[in-house]
Amino acid sequence: MMTREKYFLRKSKRRWYCLAGLFRPYWFDLPDGKPCVGCQLIGAIDFESQYFIGQWCAGRAPASVTAPEVIAFIEQLCSKHGKPKVGFYISCSVWYSSNDLYSDPDTRDRVIEARDAGLSWPAMSEADRSTVARFLQSRGLSVAWTDADVGSDLDAPRPDLN
Repeated sequence: MMTREKYFLRKSKRRWYCLAGLFRPYWFDLPDGKPCVGCQLIGAIDFESQYFIGQWCAGRAPASVTAPEVIAFIEQLCSKHGKPKVGFYISCSVWYSSNDLYSDPDTRDRVIEARDAGLSWPAMSEADRSTVARFLQSRGLSVAWTDADVGSDLDAPRPDLN
């Protein structure tokens, strides 16, 4: 049987890596020892194989995701798995505010638990989005913020994993 991992390692063209936000509350201690509740995690997949290639967990209270955080995660992914051939698709779940995510029927389910816990955050700033785009472009990579930015390239056939 061809697993997602085997497909990723052997057959994936690695055209696009996708970053998407997950928002389950978690508790941790800040560097000063004070307890804190966070809820932002960014997962990464190879789009073609749907293989999970990494995650970044915000070790801070909920806030907008910043360019330095996204860039550090992208560098970590590229260091471990190589650069994608085309670029990064950064889902709105990474850059929308919690209110925007809750208002969107496609993403509402992802933020209900965080919202019920009283957690919220603003959208990523346009300046940070521009910084991420410039960073990727300087490395010869494209950035897609919506499905329309990628077009039919995201409609690649999925492997038969059964």
